Amino acid sequence: MINGCSYNNGLITKRHHAIALTVVRYLSNLDFDVDYEVPPVEAETELTPDIIIRTKGHVYLLDIKCGYDTLTNFEKLRNENVNKYQGLAADISAKHKIRSSVETFIVGSLGTWDVKNQIFLSMLGLHYEQYRELAAAVCL
Repeated sequence: MINGCSYNNGLITKRHHAIALTVVRYLSNLDFDVDYEVPPVEAETELTPDIIIRTKGHVYLLDIKCGYDTLTNFEKLRNENVNKYQGLAADISAKHKIRSSVETFIVGSLGTWDVKNQIFLSMLGLHYEQYRELAAAVCL
């Protein structure tokens, strides 16, 4: 297991980036407007969510998380992410009169697919076969 050991920080970062790039490529291939590792143009901020997805009338601030494979930890990661970016999402909504939300895409360090990833992907209009395809690509 790579979590909990400072010696493995480089491996953790490498896995995180690999998952993020896979998600970016997958959504880009479906013609989503996707930015990776840049602050949102909709707000003046130094906060940089991993991925920004724009659909008609909605901006999704998506962060990728890799952590211990427990539901408790997944909820902890999700809550930390919401706490970090909720103010930014509110600013974007207020300034641009569009919906904005903070989303978290989680893959456990042992390859567990968080079922809440499917809820997020369905909000984008993806269907079951696409969830499975993306899960197969990121849950190694």
